[in-house]
Amino acid sequence: MNTNAQKNWREVIYLYDWYFKSLELYNSIEHIDPVLNLSEVLNKKGIADLCHRARFEIRDLTEQQNNNAELFKKNAKEDILELTDKADFLINHYKLNHADRMPKYICYFKSVQPLFDLLDWFNKKISSTVNHSQMDNGIDIDLSKTKATEKIIYLKELGVLDFLRTKQPFISSINSLATILSAITGEQNTTLQPYLNAIYGNGVDTTKDPYSSTKTVTKVKSLLGQVGFTLK
Repeated sequence: MNTNAQKNWREVIYLYDWYFKSLELYNSIEHIDPVLNLSEVLNKKGIADLCHRARFEIRDLTEQQNNNAELFKKNAKEDILELTDKADFLINHYKLNHADRMPKYICYFKSVQPLFDLLDWFNKKISSTVNHSQMDNGIDIDLSKTKATEKIIYLKELGVLDFLRTKQPFISSINSLATILSAITGEQNTTLQPYLNAIYGNGVDTTKDPYSSTKTVTKVKSLLGQVGFTLK
């Protein structure tokens, strides 16, 4: 656990907690001096810089995969929400939303803005993490040793072969298709062409059909399923 992140985060919480509790001592703040004075004290403590440093230290923790880091992030998010809720309440209760008509209130907004920025960052970070985990839910398999017949089956099941067959010159030329696929697969075009001829029924030796081996087809389809590809 990053002790600096814990230390800085506790200071952020302490300072904002003190700030909001101090503001709550006043039933109304028609007189701006209390807000101004308290905000100046908060800003002299470097609250903006402190929030900035805490954010990047929490970011480092989000890259760690351990229970302590996850618990710390959960507690930090709950603390941020509690404090921003309090800030929203004070803005409404003390009508501090009239910064355009009462310029001195801007001091309050400058004081709480780093907290809202921190919440914004946290929400985006969590959203990004969720989206990334949803996209990266496959498995890591080394398929570099795949045989030529298996490569053709992969390309057929993925829809690559059928797609290329809709394009010129591959509509009418299996030889051209085999030549291009040799560049992609690393196999000789003379090796690939008999497999393609068999698949697309050009009246040649069907013993070269990659789909003639049930075991091979099952293996390829199983691996496609494991990486998350939905077969037709």
